[in-house]
Amino acid sequence: MVGVCSKGPFTPTRVADTDALTSTFGFGPAVKALAYEMGKTGAPGIMRRILPDPVAASVGELVLDDWDGAAAPAISGTANNHYHIMWETVVAGELNTATGRYSLDGGETWTTAATVPTNGIVALGGSGLTATFSAGTGDDVGGDFSFEAFPAAQAVLSVVATRVGSSTSVVTITGTPLDAYEIVLETLAGGTVGTAGIVLRYSLDGGRTFTKPIRLGTANTLQINDGTEDSGLDFAFAAGTLETGDGFASGTTEPAIAASDVVTALGQLDALAVNWRFAHIVGAVNATAAGTIGAEFATFAADELSNARFAWALMSARDRRRLETETAWENALDDDFDGLENARVAVGSGYARITCPITRRRNRRPVAWIAVPELLRRPIEEDLGRKASGALSTDVAIYEDGERIEHDARVSQTLQGARFVTLRTFKRSGDSVFFTRGSTFDAEGGLEGYIARRQVLDVASDIFAQVLEEQLMDGVEVNASDEENPGAITEANAARIDREVETAIRRQLEGKFSGLSVRTSRTTVLAAGVRLPCKVSIVGLEYLEQLDGDIGFVTPELVALAA
Repeated sequence: MVGVCSKGPFTPTRVADTDALTSTFGFGPAVKALAYEMGKTGAPGIMRRILPDPVAASVGELVLDDWDGAAAPAISGTANNHYHIMWETVVAGELNTATGRYSLDGGETWTTAATVPTNGIVALGGSGLTATFSAGTGDDVGGDFSFEAFPAAQAVLSVVATRVGSSTSVVTITGTPLDAYEIVLETLAGGTVGTAGIVLRYSLDGGRTFTKPIRLGTANTLQINDGTEDSGLDFAFAAGTLETGDGFASGTTEPAIAASDVVTALGQLDALAVNWRFAHIVGAVNATAAGTIGAEFATFAADELSNARFAWALMSARDRRRLETETAWENALDDDFDGLENARVAVGSGYARITCPITRRRNRRPVAWIAVPELLRRPIEEDLGRKASGALSTDVAIYEDGERIEHDARVSQTLQGARFVTLRTFKRSGDSVFFTRGSTFDAEGGLEGYIARRQVLDVASDIFAQVLEEQLMDGVEVNASDEENPGAITEANAARIDREVETAIRRQLEGKFSGLSVRTSRTTVLAAGVRLPCKVSIVGLEYLEQLDGDIGFVTPELVALAA
């Protein structure tokens, strides 16, 4: 496990249970991921903590539409959420004459048209952004423009207040989060801030679970805890009043991770004298980062055979943004990862609701989190999507109250077809959730496109390496000068190596592949420093991705004829 934690050493550390995990590493997405996986399997884990990558808020390309103003407007500020901002000039003209309106949600809702002030500065609602128009020759403001804005990693998003009456206290959230929270604050008993009487409760999973009632007392702040740990966030209540029933909703963005930090962590994990077959990288990656991380695993496997590690990486693609349609999100991921070719990389796309074993919250978590315990409990040759193995545990949900709340590969196959690991339902299985297929990012036409095949080949490679290690510095006879291939290993000795390799692989991997052949070179002339080649060829299992059938009535006469 590699990911962000609130505390702990920056070295690989074995943890036996969740108590040891939280006491050593606190909280954060990597802690929650490992706790979930340990809770499902009962197995210990190895954590390598990394620091979050400070990714700043950003603004996308400014798209001008028939713009004939003095200059393109300048966008400044820090976005406090994901916005698709559109500006429409209603009356073109100079500053203090021109009027326009804007939308923060891609045109779903609009402000009332207003005059652009003399200084040219228009605050774009509560987005944290401003547009500045410049004075010049002719119209200063004319035409339309649009752009997207994205919040920073570890950002507190804008707070939306729902008031039952005329309460006046402004509620804000301060601090730096270390996880993605869906924050809901409810007022159970109103009052005046600074005077005892206000009772509150809050949720970090969108209102699915709440804290016990909390008396605010005379304070004007309230610490937000993640389980028993301080989340790094606080509610702040400005002077004024709250009324019973007032609600406030916000959220936070997850920490980002840097591929370079992951590569450093993987180097330490590789140095361990521990046999591990895959690493779960907690945090969203794009194709570039996935390629960088995957290249490290390719390097491990290409090392000297006696020092090679045959393993792969499980990662997660980014979440769908607040205003992004599901189709746009699918297409964006497809486009980004289309050129990635690495059979030691698997990437989950989509999220599901799962129950945190530490806090009992019903958080949204990436598909990859759910894949890990399944990979650990299933035979290595079994595909994640094997329907006969049954549905995932009932705490995994992509539907609530009959409504779809997350990506379902039964509804759209775009991401499944783009080699991502996805979740799906079946019409005949209700809301039960299954994996679609355990895919890697092997190149098109490659033979390692299934995680199951990847794992079988990696275990076979380990067995192969172990058997060859046993041959090191073994004395073998070579052909005499008057024999065929003089100086090469004799047939008897080569056949012995073939037999030992094949026997070891078949004994440990029986039923996990279709065919196997081993061939040690009979032509390589042996001398000091010369390597003796040995080739193992495996025919893997095939997996039934689709079946077609035909069923219908026939007459008894046709049945008799068919017999």
